[in-house]
Amino acid sequence: MKKKIETYYAIYGEETVWAALILLGICELAWYFSWKVAEEDMEDLTIKFQENIERQQKWVDDTYDKIFNREELSLPVQQSLI
Repeated sequence: MKKKIETYYAIYGEETVWAALILLGICELAWYFSWKVAEEDMEDLTIKFQENIERQQKWVDDTYDKIFNREELSLPVQQSLI
């Protein structure tokens, strides 16, 4: 007589399948909600980075103007210099 292999399914039957499906559903919900939170955080970070880049660009422009003591020229004057 052959010895049967003891598996979770052989011991617990259909409960094993249902437990696996429930665990999969819980993991799916956790992933979904964590993605929503991460998406909102990324939007906040993107806005902060854009503001920081704009602030740094303004600082570079102001510093350039101070160093070279230049004033903004009108567009026709700029085009005539080219």
